Amino acid sequence: MTRFRLATRTQIAVMIVVWLAVLLAIDYTKNPHLWAAGVVPARPPSAALSLWVNHLCCTGCLADVRQALADLPWIDPERIRARERVISREQADAAGPQSEYGGWVDAGVRDINGVDFVAIDRALRERGMVASRIEFAGPPHFRLAARVHHLCCGMCRDAGERIATLDRARTRLRWVDSVTADRAAHTVTVHARYQSPGEAVDVADLLAAFDEVGLPPLSLRVLDDAEPTTVPAGAGR
Repeated sequence: MTRFRLATRTQIAVMIVVWLAVLLAIDYTKNPHLWAAGVVPARPPSAALSLWVNHLCCTGCLADVRQALADLPWIDPERIRARERVISREQADAAGPQSEYGGWVDAGVRDINGVDFVAIDRALRERGMVASRIEFAGPPHFRLAARVHHLCCGMCRDAGERIATLDRARTRLRWVDSVTADRAAHTVTVHARYQSPGEAVDVADLLAAFDEVGLPPLSLRVLDDAEPTTVPAGAGR
């Protein structure tokens, strides 16, 4: 009969220490924000918006975009600018066919909690413009609260909570951690994953996902305050 040799106490202790070190290294890699020595990062004074405007061929187009955004009270009009040089109307008249007619427009935000992405989309469309990408960067952790008109039953609620799992949305909404729907309040709250400094998310993809599930939001606002500590049992169900 083969004799088994058990590990010594020293060997067991070494294995425990090594395994603990491996687990701590994994946790540090996956959750660096939890290792910030208990320091809560200061709330940034503003956020940044970057819009890919599908039609931005001349200064006339840029003027309409600027006016659309400047009409929103939480946008800083002095910080609306095209990322690349935009040619004049006269130059556009003389130019031939182009391979690309769009361009990036960057805008600063005065009040993070005032941002409404549906209002951005609506304001641009009223000026005859449209943004296929709406990139938002600011607080490391935030939520987006969508106000929806139609949320009449449990299936509607379930559809809202499955927005990020749609086949066409799964790869685009990797920045979404979870989604919760509240039938009583007619809100769908999207919880974003922790964002590294300077990291941006594309909210246009989220608006498209709401459309795909059939729950177009009336508003989509940023919430960068602390999350509720408790949730009433059966809330919104």
